[in-house]
Amino acid sequence: MTSSRRLLAGFLTALALTAFANPLQSQETAPPLAVPQTQEYPASLKKDDPVTLNFPHASVVDILTFYEQLTGKKLIRDSNLQGPELSVSAPGPLSRKDAVSLIESSLLLNGYTLVPVDAATVKILGPSRPPRSEGLPLYVEESQLPADGDKLVSFYKPLRFLSPGEAVQVIDGVIQRNAYGSIAPVPNTSAIVITEKTPVIRKALALLEIVDQAPSQIITEFIPLQRASADKVVETLGQMFGGGGGAVPAAPQGGGGQQQQGGGAPPSRREERPTCWPARPSSSPTSEPTVSS
Repeated sequence: MTSSRRLLAGFLTALALTAFANPLQSQETAPPLAVPQTQEYPASLKKDDPVTLNFPHASVVDILTFYEQLTGKKLIRDSNLQGPELSVSAPGPLSRKDAVSLIESSLLLNGYTLVPVDAATVKILGPSRPPRSEGLPLYVEESQLPADGDKLVSFYKPLRFLSPGEAVQVIDGVIQRNAYGSIAPVPNTSAIVITEKTPVIRKALALLEIVDQAPSQIITEFIPLQRASADKVVETLGQMFGGGGGAVPAAPQGGGGQQQQGGGAPPSRREERPTCWPARPSSSPTSEPTVSS
């Protein structure tokens, strides 16, 4: 009886040890969870080391994470950043500057705006938020515009001869603005403020450099003629330039004549003939009458 109890106690102890060891073994042999692999920016990458961009179908959050690692800047993200997947890729390695410019141009093309706050901070706005509400950088010289990538900025352009309304009509008739772009006329200073990405602003400035010129003027100049007739000169010039060639009244020749009034023929000049007339008696009582021949 005592031996049976000992056997039963030993069996129960072995069963308990087996049940306790199985969970530990299952935890040790379980395969690890699959973690999605994303492209990361190595911390040891130097400034001149090439960067590979390969985002065939990625969310904007993944691209911004890589952009943040690439630039070392802090991002203030808009709450409405969810959207369709983006594709940002390059066939070969790029420099870090070119990779940053390519990412910024791709984001701006899809409606995402990067607004710099300071040298180390950038705001990222979604397509539903107007970028002009966040205080875009303002430039007054074309040489000050950013040269790397597409940046959304504002530019103040003074005008020389065109009015602000005419300048807006010319730019809109030649250049297609984006949905976030605008041109504001400033009549009191004869200028306009262009809000667009930098390539569009440069194209608008090049167009204004051509059309903002002094208008053509019509002047009148009197040319005295030495020997030619004024009517003949007007008729000849009219035939040369396709004009009507209307007649110009000629100035009267000779100093003693009177200008003809009305449209009739000039009066005929009477021929003078020598005639003998008796002379009037002189006032002297002693004078005798004489005959003039």
